[in-house]
Amino acid sequence: MKVLVFAGCLHKDSINKKLAKLAAKLLQEQGHEVTLADINDYPLPVYDQDIRAENFPKEANLFAKLMQDHSAWVIASPEHNFSVTSCLKNLIDWISRAPDNQKPNMASFTNKIIGIMSASPSTLGGFRSLLHLRDILTSIGSFVIPSQVCIANSFSAFDENNNLIKIEHIGEYWGTYTYDEYNNLIKVENSYGDGDWYTNTYDDHNNLIKVENSDGIPKYNFTIEFKEKSIVTGK
Repeated sequence: MKVLVFAGCLHKDSINKKLAKLAAKLLQEQGHEVTLADINDYPLPVYDQDIRAENFPKEANLFAKLMQDHSAWVIASPEHNFSVTSCLKNLIDWISRAPDNQKPNMASFTNKIIGIMSASPSTLGGFRSLLHLRDILTSIGSFVIPSQVCIANSFSAFDENNNLIKIEHIGEYWGTYTYDEYNNLIKVENSYGDGDWYTNTYDDHNNLIKVENSDGIPKYNFTIEFKEKSIVTGK
């Protein structure tokens, strides 16, 4: 599946841009064709009906085409004053109002499958922004996946390599993540820090070869073996 991933913010060091980058990486590892976009590359004026009529911004057309070329999107939305960011709302407003001589106004949104997530320093993890974003997107014809990701206390959630190392959900500690020198995820600990949730084992070529749970039993009762470029799974 072709998936478009972007964050609804302009700040270059945004936690939500880190979250979007991580989501893109995970989707690629699952075999999806992923485009990680930065809305800074598509600068738009504040939506104005007069500008729309006189000189519709080419950047809006370019991002609209990017949206239309992907079957699914993942949006990382920061929370500003208990809602979505102004730049994300402005992007949606422009693209949902394409010029009359082009495709219907909602063509970029109709029947799109969208996953939403947020990272916030607050204890709610941007939950309130996702409520508003979900309402906006469903109202203009998109299908928003029911489950969503909210990472609370996000300033401590990533390490210096932009790896997600801790998740807190609605103020409750959930898990910590440990990486090796190659940035491979090797251990996940549970919410009380009293043991492994699962561990990953890699071979000399940096390939994942085994996933085990806290009791040393293969997670989901399988191991993964890499033989040349093929993947073989076994119970």
